Formats: sequence, structure tokens, C-alpha cells
Amino acid sequence: MNYQETLQNLHSIPRRKKENDLKRMERFMELLGNPQNTLRCVHVAGTNGKGSVSKMIAHSLTTSGYTAGLFTSPYIIEFRERIAVNGDLIKEEEVIEYYSIVQKGIETLLQEDFGHPSEFEVVTAMAFMYFKEKNVDICVIEVGIGGRYDATNVLFPILSVITSISKDHVSQLGDTLREIAFHKAGIIKSAPVIASSQKQEVREVLDSAAAEKKTDITFIEPAMYEFLELEGSKQKICLRMDGIPPFTVRLNLLGTYQLENAATSVKALLTLQKSGYQKLTVESIKKSLETVTWIGRMEVVHTTPFTIMDGAHNEDGASRLVESIQSYFPQQRILLLLGMLKDKDVSAVTKLLAGAAAICYLHTPDDFRALPETELASYIPPGKPYFLRHTVEEAYKKAVEDFTEGDLILSTGSLYTIGDMRTAVENTWKADTKSV
Repeated sequence: MNYQETLQNLHSIPRRKKENDLKRMERFMELLGNPQNTLRCVHVAGTNGKGSVSKMIAHSLTTSGYTAGLFTSPYIIEFRERIAVNGDLIKEEEVIEYYSIVQKGIETLLQEDFGHPSEFEVVTAMAFMYFKEKNVDICVIEVGIGGRYDATNVLFPILSVITSISKDHVSQLGDTLREIAFHKAGIIKSAPVIASSQKQEVREVLDSAAAEKKTDITFIEPAMYEFLELEGSKQKICLRMDGIPPFTVRLNLLGTYQLENAATSVKALLTLQKSGYQKLTVESIKKSLETVTWIGRMEVVHTTPFTIMDGAHNEDGASRLVESIQSYFPQQRILLLLGMLKDKDVSAVTKLLAGAAAICYLHTPDDFRALPETELASYIPPGKPYFLRHTVEEAYKKAVEDFTEGDLILSTGSLYTIGDMRTAVENTWKADTKSV
């Protein structure tokens, strides 16, 4: 079986309703020798920011001299992004190898009437086995959905991190913040917990879970971080953590929301330092934050015309994106490329994003859950100019035609658009030297 055939087999695993237990995943891991039990893990859950925080923590560990594994989802351009060690993606032949290894476990699960594991369960198992084989010093594991019944929650972390919690995946997690927080709090075990600042009702749920597990939880407060100024595509920020003098960082990620993510990451790293990871220092952390990259998070993908893409796809993410754009670029006219999946809060997200835009260019993401651009049009506020284009590349080319000096082209609405948007920019400006 070659690499493409392996991916086809993985992606063709039938989707099924998520169970409210981990029995199958626990048995799956048992059949594979419980590789997760050999790993020292930082477990990261949350609604928004968990990918950025996971990347910042892993990059800082690598920069400080540790061998760090990183497991994230979904992938943006290439499946191999999901499993990496020190920033190096798992090789194609290794994907084939580890997929073939887990097949024996899958066969036994079917014989024992557990049913076929989901694609996420299979990939999670592959990641655990890969990190064990690579003998990583530490790995950062991002939760897929929720936390309590997520496949990753078979591990026992040395540190749990919970980023901002808001409404998303309501059909699976519940439609109240307390219900959603209950699922996120499921990753809290006996290890220390670092949490971004949360709404009071969420904080109460997390506090209760930490008390039940008899562990400490530390919340990030707004006083711990401050935006100083924008320096090109970096933002200069000041961080204030207990026990050390305040220090400044030129964070290589845009977004006002990244200030809190950075503070959450730094607090997590300093907690790891106290637990024995002495190679983590303020200087090594600063260096890592000045060089960290993360695809599709307020990423500048072209300078002329100025083009940013972002994966905001829920109300909180859209609100934070609008806040960031208006903070950094208050005078620019926004040309909005918008494509969404039908299982998201289309109404709330569209209202926020379209409300901040001068013109909207609607398209259909390349995913089976995509909302057709003709249906998305019904959510655009009355009187707001918009154009319909089926693909993001067609939408981008139309926005480029309409672009005037001082405008900003913003592509957002779904993580599943980012790869195609990057390709659209590359195809449009193949001979242009101003691409970022």
C-alpha cells in the first residue's frame, strides 16, 4: 500500500456518532501496548486557541533543547502536519508503517464487537506509537473535540492546559457553556492545570473539576499581558508572570487573541520548568515566540495586495478576528472572502464578519459539510454588497480585481479553506516576488 492509498483508507473510515465513553479507545491502546503510558504529555483542550497554544509550547520546548512531539488537528495542507517531532513532519513511509501496525488492533476490535475505530482514534493511536518510537522527551497533545470523551484522553498528562471556552460543536458538547466546559474539564486529572481567562460559569466548572481531582488550577488574568506596539508582522507584548520580572516579546503571531494564548503558553512553560524542565528559560521562551509560525492564524500570505487568512469559524473566533483587524488596521477597507461549513453557527459568524467588511466574496469550501455560497448569501446583512464565486480562488481573483490601495483582503470562515486559499494566492501570483 502506498502513501496515497493509506490516506484514502484512513479518510474512508465511516463517520459515526461519537460514544460517550472511552472503552473502545482504551481497548485499542491496550492491544497496541499502551504506548501513551510511556509518554510525558502536555494535554491541551479548549474551543479557540488550543492549536496556537500547542504550537507555542512545542516550539518553545524544541528551541530550549528538548525533543518535543506535537499532535494537532485538523491538518491544513498536508496530513503529515498532524504528527511532528521538533517541527519535522512524520514521513510518508512512516505514515504507511504505523497505519499498517494499528491494523492488527483494529482487526481484534472488530472481532470483539467494539466496532471500527474512527479516523481520529486511528490517527491518535499512530501518533502515540510514533512518539514512543522516537523517544521524545515530552509531547504536546491537542484534543480533537471536547476532552472528556476525546480519543486523546486515554493519556495521563504531566500538565493540562485549557484555552478559551465558548460555544462550538454544540450538537456533540451541548448548547450551554456549562455543558461545554464539562467536556473540556474532562482532561483535568492529577496534574497541574493552566487555563486561559474564562467566563465565570466556565471558571466554576473548571475550579470544581480541579478540586475533585485535588490538583491546582491557575487562570490567566488580563493583567498578565499587554500589547505594546505592532512591528511589521510581529506584535511587541509585555508579559508579567509571578516570580520573575516582567519581560517583552516580539510575538511572531498576529491577533489580539494571541496575547492571551502567549501568556497561557508561557505560564504552562514556566510550570514545566518548575517541574524539572530546567532548559526552559525566559530567554529561550522569548526566542521561540519570536520565531513561532502557525498556518492560517491571521497569517499574512501576500503583501501587495495585502492579504490575510484566518481560520475563524465560530462566534468567539469571528469576534476576536474582527477585534484584531479593527485594532491593527482601523483605516483599511475590508474585502471579505467567506466560506463556511453548514454545521457551524453560520448566522452569528456571518453577521460579525460581514458587518466589518465593505464587500463580501462568498464561496463554497471543498468539504462535504460545506454550505453552498448561494445559501450563505441569505445570511449577508441587507444592503451589504456581495459576489458569488464557487471556489475560493475565483473569489480571491475577484477581490484582487476590486482591490484599491489601502484595502485589506481577508479570507476566513473555515479551517478547511486555508489550504485552498494558500494555493489560490500562489496560483495568482506565481511570478510575483512580493509573496510572503
